[in-house]
Amino acid sequence: MKNKIVKGIFLCALACAVPAGVAGIGTSAEAAEAVNAEFSLQDEVPENAVFEQLSWMDTVVYSYAPSELYDPITSMMPVFYVYPDEPLQSMDEAWEKLRDSGLLKLAEAEHAAVLYLNPLNGEQYGAEDYDQWFKLCQAMSGTKNLDFEYSLPYPAVILKKLFVIGEGQGADFVANYLTNDVASGMIAGNLLIGGSSVPEESAYAIPSYLIGCSEDVVAYYQGINETDAEDTVEGKTVYYNSNYVMDSGYTPKRVIIGDQEISALDEETAEDAWNVLFKRVWNDILEYSYLTEGVEGGVVADRPVPEELDLTFNEITGEEAEGTGQSRWYEWVPNEVYKTMEEGTDETYPLIVVMHGNGDHEIYEAESNGWVQLAGDERVIVVAPKDIYELGMPPESAPTRYGKENADFIRNVICEKYPVDMSRIYIAGFSIGAFVTADTSAADPGLFAAAAPMAYPGDGFMQIWPYEDYGSDPEKYDMPLMYMCGHNDRGNTMVNPQTVSDSETGANSWTSTAPRVMATQLMFNQVLTFNEMTDQLIDLEDFDYDLYPGENDAKTDKETGEIVGGYDFWDGTAAQYITQNLDFDAYPFYGFDVEGTPNTERDVLTTPEGIEYERNRYYNEEGWNMLEFLVMGDMGHNHYNRYAQIIWNDLFSHYSRDPETGVLSYDGVSATK
Repeated sequence: MKNKIVKGIFLCALACAVPAGVAGIGTSAEAAEAVNAEFSLQDEVPENAVFEQLSWMDTVVYSYAPSELYDPITSMMPVFYVYPDEPLQSMDEAWEKLRDSGLLKLAEAEHAAVLYLNPLNGEQYGAEDYDQWFKLCQAMSGTKNLDFEYSLPYPAVILKKLFVIGEGQGADFVANYLTNDVASGMIAGNLLIGGSSVPEESAYAIPSYLIGCSEDVVAYYQGINETDAEDTVEGKTVYYNSNYVMDSGYTPKRVIIGDQEISALDEETAEDAWNVLFKRVWNDILEYSYLTEGVEGGVVADRPVPEELDLTFNEITGEEAEGTGQSRWYEWVPNEVYKTMEEGTDETYPLIVVMHGNGDHEIYEAESNGWVQLAGDERVIVVAPKDIYELGMPPESAPTRYGKENADFIRNVICEKYPVDMSRIYIAGFSIGAFVTADTSAADPGLFAAAAPMAYPGDGFMQIWPYEDYGSDPEKYDMPLMYMCGHNDRGNTMVNPQTVSDSETGANSWTSTAPRVMATQLMFNQVLTFNEMTDQLIDLEDFDYDLYPGENDAKTDKETGEIVGGYDFWDGTAAQYITQNLDFDAYPFYGFDVEGTPNTERDVLTTPEGIEYERNRYYNEEGWNMLEFLVMGDMGHNHYNRYAQIIWNDLFSHYSRDPETGVLSYDGVSATK
């Protein structure tokens, strides 16, 4: 749709006159510097904030970065793209617009970035401005291999909270060009004022706050959000999709009708739009969007608000964290926990510890995978630590495991601080956080009732559940474990990449030039062995492995003496674990017959977002689900706000462990060991 001119609007040749003071097509760094130098209102800019015209954009973009970046991680900061009705003629005019619209106040309060985009041709927005939007998104998200240089006063942003504001012709541009699949997969919400034009074709859902828009615009956004019900919220008419309800009960697919008398954004409206819509929604990235060369697309979801869930949110850092083994951690605690502590009753609460991935953040992990929402729904304590692992860079050093230290932190710090039900402690983590989850649960299986490594990294030592390294006793303990992975997860799927072409795997996946057979099956075997379910083992080659073979280091099958290759994890150029008796032609994802394994069950389910996923369960002799792994549709290496609820419903809620004997129970029934 981006190359389509809709209903004859925006027909303006690139030769249109550029207004005085506005750098036009091919904005140079020198021109931007000159505009920045002419800014006469610099004294109004808060200390440490940055207001500038971006020199690396082809169109004129005025960028504001707040005086305090989004705390605790700038990659989660809200971002506002603003398309004004008339081009902004200068830095002074752009600053006055920012100040008077209320966005300056909002940016400072919410630690958000604001970017004003002029039309590329200096007069009217058109199809070419979609390309500018796309280019800015690539830069904001830190997409690699760009053909232009850029700089921002903050690191790359995960565009989960990208909000677009349009006034007049800017609102028309947003409706006509930023509702295709890529755009709507990145935009979390719109605020449109005075829009009148809509495209001929419907598109994808974007929650919207509409002011003074035509009936056609209102009907259009009702249509793409598939609204079927109406309500009144704080005096405003709200149309919503009653069939798209998050675990919180909130319906993010909605259209809010604001004050129809407003013709331009003001402070009251900006604050209201934030409170009734923007702070409640974000973009849940579920699939890699290969066409965007690294920019990801997703679906609209709700963002949990702790106070609305009757939770207290705590950040523990600095002196408060000294001597704990962690430099910081975050807590979401049901408020009744504090009442229990004040009254000194015997009430205890389940504890879930969640571990973040490489480059992610504790809060991002807890929110985006649904753990904060679960804390509110199920009244459990959720804790997200920071210092989870130290990854060695081969070949100089091996990875340092902190499983014991993590377990000690949970046992001696968190369980001493709160009235934790010691029989119901669980651990989960995403990506490298999954490695830490497996490592910590293997180090101290008596502490945890169940574990859930999500999207386990697919390389080298990380695939191991190292109970033998820690001397954990399989005669005394069992460990229920749940694993999930998207079918398009880069490097983490079990699909045989030798049979997949570059075009099929996409830019973010391992390709046929880096053949590798995944070792997730090895981790499954270790869990099955620990749980004494040896009749269900996957038939794998008996081999020794070297954590860090050199780039061309040969690996030898110890039985046959055959050279089967080495691997180099860090540049992904060679195969790693080599397995035998895996048939990827017959079983394209797994390489083995799940249903043909004794005491297993395989079924297919669908989430409310329409993600069809395969659920595989391995039962022990008592009929308990001890190993479960999910293949999550076409998802990539992505967080998913329903993961926590799936894990809780399928696994965590059923299991408890006697803290004295280590005996596991399923729905209150104790195991035989």
